[in-house]
Amino acid sequence: MRVKKIKITDNAIRESLEYQSRVMKNPIMNTPNHTGISSINRYAIGYIGEWAFNEWLMENNVDGNWNPQSNGLSDKHDFLINGKTIDIKTGSNIDYKLLMFPQTQLLKKTNDFYVGVIVDLKNKVGYIHGYEAIGTIQKIKAKDFGKGIPTIAIKLEKLKDVLEII
Repeated sequence: MRVKKIKITDNAIRESLEYQSRVMKNPIMNTPNHTGISSINRYAIGYIGEWAFNEWLMENNVDGNWNPQSNGLSDKHDFLINGKTIDIKTGSNIDYKLLMFPQTQLLKKTNDFYVGVIVDLKNKVGYIHGYEAIGTIQKIKAKDFGKGIPTIAIKLEKLKDVLEII
């Protein structure tokens, strides 16, 4: 099965809210919001997406060097595996079908791979859909999806199996 399911623990949810609380007190709140999305729990959701990927890595005996930044500075990457940088892009709606990248964010920060994770907090499950390489992402033409922000999108079903990057 290509999509990996990770059970989200109550402790992970608690950690994510603590993480968000620390982030909200730091200068990152004054940086541009490249997505145009202002979900109240966006930092907690992002943390859970990273947590789910880290759990999957641990299940596969891989050290991803995960060290979430809550000091108000943007991290350069979420994971480092075999010298390759990986960034997790997390969605908070089980009905989402696209992995999306605001074009301005990609110009500012590029990693080797981007992994798409959808978090279903109601059922406490994280779905790791797969990954794509930066070279492929950069070749996709940006579109406006209604927020006035040029955005690159890839269908989650088109992502490659994350087993290939470990």
